[in-house]
Amino acid sequence: MGSRNLLKLAPPGEMVDVGGFQLHSLVCGQGRPTVLLEPALGGFTMQYARIQTAASAFTRVLAYDRAGQGWSDVSPKPRTPVNLAGELKAMLEKLNLQPPYILMGHSFGGLVARFYAGFHPEEIAGVILVDSSDVEQYASFPDMDKIVNQTATGVRMLKIASRLGLGKQLTKMSLGSSAKEFTREDLDTFLTVASQPKHHETILAEFSQHRFYFGPQSEVPRTLGDTPLCIITAGNSVSGKGKFGSITIDQLNALHQKWQKDLLQLSTQSEQIVVPGATHLSLILQPDYAAQVVDAIRRMVERVRMENRFTAPVTKA
Repeated sequence: MGSRNLLKLAPPGEMVDVGGFQLHSLVCGQGRPTVLLEPALGGFTMQYARIQTAASAFTRVLAYDRAGQGWSDVSPKPRTPVNLAGELKAMLEKLNLQPPYILMGHSFGGLVARFYAGFHPEEIAGVILVDSSDVEQYASFPDMDKIVNQTATGVRMLKIASRLGLGKQLTKMSLGSSAKEFTREDLDTFLTVASQPKHHETILAEFSQHRFYFGPQSEVPRTLGDTPLCIITAGNSVSGKGKFGSITIDQLNALHQKWQKDLLQLSTQSEQIVVPGATHLSLILQPDYAAQVVDAIRRMVERVRMENRFTAPVTKA
């Protein structure tokens, strides 16, 4: 693929106007309920292709890029939960996709999914959280402000590296062993898209609003009522050795397992699936691990169909 830039890479899906800017959406498959894939911080459609392709064999699946990520335009609005959820709703209305929806949120996308589900419960028939972030996790780190600043500095350096033409190499390094799950051409496309300066700017923009997602000021609902909920947890979410702030990686993984178990309290109808050996990224990219996510989606879809959780058709305004 060489040195092609993003302008020469046609988006695989449809560009949808949501009020002066466009979001990239990719819809595959047929049938209801529609599964919505909410990406991680810095994530976009390509990372969820394996899951979307497999799940679209039995229902309709929407993957999309939040504003500023992937092929989507940058939004002029702050990256608060209200704005992110509002943009998703506007896109769904433009696409005329009918509820009910099953929301699948990965990592930070789990918080966005929870926010949407909490504020539009009439549209949601089920929620799947894939190695999701948790509202309370920042409280576990006494030096979290320092970690947040260090992370933001790292993203700023990656942005500078991208402008210097080094972004693709550094982005590939950040994928680690998960890079091998892409074909050579798909990997080159992924790295080209993910190394855009606007991509890093969006990570910083979302990260800068962390107080609305984490901690006492979080706007993310603390309950989903009786909405069916499946928690899928990577058995070894953070790989490697060393320290994260003042704790070791092993201690961080132990905390992660606790946070994941705590998520079960969000709904009176919840279950957890732990995928041994999976990391935060390999859970969605490695074929055997991703297959377990797809199986969870299939079971949720079958449950929704069996319980007939379909609302009346929604007409476009």
